[in-house]
Amino acid sequence: PRTVADIRRIFELGLANTRMSWLGFNLDVALEAARDFEPSWEAVPLIVFEAMRRASGASRIAVKAPFLEAHFERLNELLSAAGWQSRFLYVVRHPFDVYLSHRRRAPDWSRTLLHTDVLRWCGDWKHSTELALDLPATLGERFRRAQFEEATADPLRICSQLCGWIGSEDFSERMVELEGFEPN
Repeated sequence: PRTVADIRRIFELGLANTRMSWLGFNLDVALEAARDFEPSWEAVPLIVFEAMRRASGASRIAVKAPFLEAHFERLNELLSAAGWQSRFLYVVRHPFDVYLSHRRRAPDWSRTLLHTDVLRWCGDWKHSTELALDLPATLGERFRRAQFEEATADPLRICSQLCGWIGSEDFSERMVELEGFEPN
């Protein structure tokens, strides 16, 4: 991409059929954010993150995306070059629990071959976890691993630790109140 118009086209073509709006992505906000960046392929994820941050009104953003750990090192380079302080959290959960959770929450999604093949799913989980085991060597203190089961057993302690790690002074016990929440 060389211009904001090129970036607009990328977003329209690449994100038109995704659920990015559900995640807080807004094309108009992204195009406004794009004006603050030199148009390049490297700028595209930064623009997406900045657009989501602006749309939410937050000072920080958190992106929860399964299997994104393969891109943590490159994202760290891009975010650091842009002057952003980044943190990368990898949450480990037993693969069968992850699989069952997805099947219950998104039955249509789980009908695809990839997600009905439990052995393949476990292989993807194993590969993902192996990648995450190597990340502390390159990301250092910017990377943290958390155990899902530990976080659900003691959410107050884990949330407090994570807030301290990201440098947030906004920790509140209300963060772990899950009124009406049903675990899957």
